[in-house]
Amino acid sequence: MCTSRAPYFGGDPCPGVEKHLAAQVKCVDPHLVGGLVADGSDLAMTCPPGESIGKILFASYGTPTGDLSLFQSGWCESTYSTDVVKTLCLNEPFCTIPVNAGQFSDPCVGTDKSLAVEARCWATSPPTPDANSISGTADEHDTLVLECPSPDFVIGSINFASYGTPGGNSTDGFTSTWCDAQTTVPIVSDLCIGQPI
Repeated sequence: MCTSRAPYFGGDPCPGVEKHLAAQVKCVDPHLVGGLVADGSDLAMTCPPGESIGKILFASYGTPTGDLSLFQSGWCESTYSTDVVKTLCLNEPFCTIPVNAGQFSDPCVGTDKSLAVEARCWATSPPTPDANSISGTADEHDTLVLECPSPDFVIGSINFASYGTPGGNSTDGFTSTWCDAQTTVPIVSDLCIGQPI
């Protein structure tokens, strides 16, 4: 949970206008491990104590792009990517993957390659998460409370935050309007990222 009183956003963006705070954050599973590393490096993944790598959610050796939980395959990809990562890491509390064409085969000779992996750690069985996007609003001088639906999740990113006169609603989404404090997203990020409840 993260809480923030509405008037603390670096000044009044529109004096004389009744304002409210709206924010939408994304809760992420803190048990995701992985990363993106260049050819010739090692990718090390370590689960929290008492857990092991239970599922490989994404693996691509070639030209993948993105960040953890947002990886995408590129135009070049080894068909052995997932199998190699599963063999080295599945059911292990930690693993180190040598990233090279000898390990994965070379899907595109002469092209710079990298390995992207996203895996989930768990103790015995995979969790069944609830919806992971939460949002809310708070009128000026009130407190906005955002709480992840699953006690195992934490707030991982701020998808939207506006202090001023944001439009929209929690169901259909929010939009910024002419009255919007530009410091809202950084402040909400500092208060909320990594907070579970």
